[in-house]
Amino acid sequence: MREKIKIGFLTERMLSGFGVDLVAHKTADYLARQGFKVTVFCLRADRTYKKTNYKIIELKADLARNPIKNQRQIKRLLKRLDYEEIDLWIAESYPFYAATQVMTSPVIAVDHGVSSTQGFVLWKKAGFGYIKYMQNYRYFPKAARIICVSKFIRSLIPENSRRKQTVIYNGGNNYEQPEKKEIENFRKKIGLFSSDLTMLYVGRLKHEAQPYKGVEELTEIYQELKTKEKNLRLVMAGFGDEEDRERLEKAGIIPLVSASKKEIALAYASADIYVSASKWEGFNLPLIEAGSFSLPAVVYDAGAHKEVLGKGAGYLVKNRADFKEKIKLLIEDETKRKEMSRRAKKNSKRFLWNEAGAQYENIIRKALDESKNKVQKQIARGRGNKKGWVDVIIVNYNGKKYLKKLLNSLKRQSYRKIKVTIVDNGSSDGSADYIKRNYSKVNLIEAGKNLFFSKANNLAVRTTSGEYILFLNNDTRLSPDAVEQMLKVARDKGEYMLAAIAPKIYLARRQKKAAGFKRYKEPGRILDAAGIGIDKNGSAFNRGHGEIDIGQFDRVEEVLGASFGAALARRLVFEKTVGPLDNNYYGYYEDIDWSIRARLLGYKIYSAPGAVVYHKHSGTAKDKGQAWKNYLIQANYLKTIVKNYQLRNVFRLVLLRYLGLAGRIFAQDSSRRISVWGVIKIWANFKWSLPHVLRHRFTIQRQRVIKDKSLLKFNLNRKK
Repeated sequence: MREKIKIGFLTERMLSGFGVDLVAHKTADYLARQGFKVTVFCLRADRTYKKTNYKIIELKADLARNPIKNQRQIKRLLKRLDYEEIDLWIAESYPFYAATQVMTSPVIAVDHGVSSTQGFVLWKKAGFGYIKYMQNYRYFPKAARIICVSKFIRSLIPENSRRKQTVIYNGGNNYEQPEKKEIENFRKKIGLFSSDLTMLYVGRLKHEAQPYKGVEELTEIYQELKTKEKNLRLVMAGFGDEEDRERLEKAGIIPLVSASKKEIALAYASADIYVSASKWEGFNLPLIEAGSFSLPAVVYDAGAHKEVLGKGAGYLVKNRADFKEKIKLLIEDETKRKEMSRRAKKNSKRFLWNEAGAQYENIIRKALDESKNKVQKQIARGRGNKKGWVDVIIVNYNGKKYLKKLLNSLKRQSYRKIKVTIVDNGSSDGSADYIKRNYSKVNLIEAGKNLFFSKANNLAVRTTSGEYILFLNNDTRLSPDAVEQMLKVARDKGEYMLAAIAPKIYLARRQKKAAGFKRYKEPGRILDAAGIGIDKNGSAFNRGHGEIDIGQFDRVEEVLGASFGAALARRLVFEKTVGPLDNNYYGYYEDIDWSIRARLLGYKIYSAPGAVVYHKHSGTAKDKGQAWKNYLIQANYLKTIVKNYQLRNVFRLVLLRYLGLAGRIFAQDSSRRISVWGVIKIWANFKWSLPHVLRHRFTIQRQRVIKDKSLLKFNLNRKK
């Protein structure tokens, strides 16, 4: 079976009411229906486009108002995305046009235009000027193709990029015609009478946000006309707030603030004339949508209006007086109004999404045929990995007594593409011989000495090649569909920009006391972990540890991290971007450090409540004693904080931990108590590791795309 061509869209948002978002949706949907595998990557999304033929993945990046900083952040994010298996990218908006400089696969830039800065403050004008310069002179020249939404937009691009340009008009067929009864009910609801002649504007309602849209001027024009035309009404529909609603109502206008798709369709169907006082439009979707409802238009002769309005479908006006005169003409001349309505309907048929989609498809195929980077891209993103295979990696140290249950549970997995690798860290209990005798298909690596957790896992990863890596402690065992359930979550979430999956882990041994019960004998109902969270002091915790499972973690959701006692990771992420576990960690916190690093780079980690793992919890490590465990946890916590956190938080958290360790010398609870010598050892370990930690810190801070506050929000998941 031939593999589908993978298309990735890059856009700022996928929200209701934004023109660019609708264009991305319609184009992506068309391509998906034609057999492409389409994924839309954006920074913000609501539920508007949830039920689609393509996947939407929200990217993690903390952006600022400064366009230069935003550009730098997005480039860092794009470098990670470049490793994903995408054959061609379509960049829909700034700052994602930077993909033309970063991506190895061809990038098609869709230019919707940089809006007018009329009425903006100076600093906003400067920001828009910078964006326009970067698009036209730095990004577009490196694009495989440039798609312009109108000839007007094409005329604004420098001539050195003209040979790459193609004009593809957007579609206007976005709404279905409502039933007559629905229209009658809607008119009654908003206060329109049969004798009223209704004008409609669709767009932004807040004048201050986009002054060039002319909302304030349109309001004044309506009030002037209303003094003589008593039956004239104006409906304004679009994004706004309660302040906008009050302002428009005071002006005698009917506001439809943040109107739904259905309400917009009813507004079009209820109106007689479409009006817009906008002084700049790269295309103007509402104008074409209004035409599909047979509404003649009165608009300024600005932007793309001349080419998209169509002859006889409305009036293009030069000034305010002309605007009012043409509205009066349509009010008084019903015959003229009906003729223009007919022409508006006819004109709208020039703008259909299927036709636009077919043009996109043609350009995509040409760009792919001309691409000279396919082999280079395949190497860069690691397509040599075995697709669909899961490499199970187990580090064993004197854990012979646990291996039978674990390996037999792997044999019983419903998902069959599994290979098992065990690193034996110099066990003295005969583990290696036991594996050779009873599990000949297991790839056994005999280290000959204790490499500890990180080094042993990293060694095993280098000897394997599956698409996914399943890290397991030797004292775990899996439910029969655990691997299948983890893979299902990974694929349901779109695969891309995903770092790891955290299964639901139960404590395998019987518990005498949990969650207020005096005795609870049934194993497998008390949670060990449902992913990892983090508190305000940067300390990690197992979500739900010690709680009786009553379904509080049964929803697939984002978590801070995954415990590598049982975690599914993507090989591409582990090898190419986030990197391996830190070999300077000899046990504990290495998985938290890795998860935080993944998060800082913009990756996501999800829980998989349907994937059940049973864990003895410190089954192998208990022989080392609590003091040894405390020593490693505290030392590695300090390394993790200094490596990963912003400087302003590092000093605060290290000081708090210093005071906390001093207090634990006198702790009454023996499991928390640390001796004076123990505290000295912790700080000695930290000091000895500092050069290594600082080297890593430099790299991590240079690559991060999110701030610490995005990590700390997972403190909310401590209790569910």
